[in-house]
Amino acid sequence: MTLNPEFRRNLWIQFGETRVLIAGILTGMILLTALALDVAIASARNVVPSITVFVAHWTAIVILLFWAGRQAAGAVLREIHGRTWDAQRLSTMGPWRMAWGKLFGATSLAWTMASICLLAYVVASFWLRNPGGIFTAAAALVGYALFCQATGLLASLARLSGRPGERGGSTTVAQFFALIATGLLAAYAVWALQDQGSWFGFRIGEDALRLLTIWLFALWAMIGVYRRMRRELQMRGVPWAWLLFLITLALYAEGLAYGRSPPQLALILPATITMIVLWAVSVIEAKDPLALRQCGQAFRSGRWREAATLVPLWLVTYVFFAAVIGICFASALASDHRILRLPRTLEADSVLVLAAAFLFLTRDIFIVQCFTFGREGQYAGAYGALISFVLYFAVPVVFIAGEQTKLLGLFWPTGQGGWALCLLPAAAEAVLAVGLYLWRRRRYWRENAAVAPSA
Repeated sequence: MTLNPEFRRNLWIQFGETRVLIAGILTGMILLTALALDVAIASARNVVPSITVFVAHWTAIVILLFWAGRQAAGAVLREIHGRTWDAQRLSTMGPWRMAWGKLFGATSLAWTMASICLLAYVVASFWLRNPGGIFTAAAALVGYALFCQATGLLASLARLSGRPGERGGSTTVAQFFALIATGLLAAYAVWALQDQGSWFGFRIGEDALRLLTIWLFALWAMIGVYRRMRRELQMRGVPWAWLLFLITLALYAEGLAYGRSPPQLALILPATITMIVLWAVSVIEAKDPLALRQCGQAFRSGRWREAATLVPLWLVTYVFFAAVIGICFASALASDHRILRLPRTLEADSVLVLAAAFLFLTRDIFIVQCFTFGREGQYAGAYGALISFVLYFAVPVVFIAGEQTKLLGLFWPTGQGGWALCLLPAAAEAVLAVGLYLWRRRRYWRENAAVAPSA
């Protein structure tokens, strides 16, 4: 069995003599300095390597998230900027070998240095902690690292399949998104899963649930890299993996909320997680009006499989989000426990919360899609993110500063103020966004009818 040629090529690039020498000297100096400090401040008979544990742990974190994360995020973008990516796409290498060759080959030197730090951390921690806690912490760090690196590569790949002539992107932007996603996952694992040790009533332990959560997201991120690599290599397919990912997320959230108080959590949590994924996909995914138009034409002509291969992920996620909201909405109407207690002892109807969340997200999604028909369509996600920041954070802060918290239902799906305050403005904004999208879409294709193929 021959070694993956893409992985081998990246090994040759990464393990240059100068790179290895500099990385090895810096890593060794950091660890030896920490160990020397432990020995210097310890008593003659009792050396406790607490400084070594701290330094080795955080050095591994910095290497895996920042150095290796940047290498992974720019693995394909560097090839595009160096004008070698098109030649690689024409090779006979399959998407799986290309995906893991890029993901692990571009980060191989960083993983080598981080492995040294992790080994020092594990060995030194035996003086301070039990073996189970040590290996759990090390496994969690490796899971975070894989999630960060795969998410960075996935974010860069998601920006490649947009309009012709807009290929490429920024490694810094892809890495920034990966770091934000990793920070959110870490915050969720640390705080949201605190005192959570069961799933659908099965007691599996808090540490085990936290570790399973981290690796669940890491594995799905790597699967996402593979699926995106298939698309980049012109191997179209039905987005069943993405749909399966969404179903997995919804079931995972439902399992956490099962049997917990308040009972409305079982309605709100799956919808909230799906809502976050929908917003992220609509911002990150490259926008291609032509592919969306061809998808619609294929659906209308009954070519279902071809249409499924062209459908964008934001549309799949939006339909799934609507289905989740519909199921939760029906369950809330049939439930006797509809009142949800919010922070500061406020109470809201969960039906209004779900309806408002759907309307607000509909507005946001179609605002982003409106920007795709402009001259700077490649920045549609950035413009949409900026508008979302203003609508969800900047303007509400002004109302909070003015002690008008009762009006927050105009900007957040809080369910406050009843249907007149919570639903009517959101519904008007959603209808306006959809109408604006349809108008801009019609105008765009009227102006470009002479150059756009029909299917």
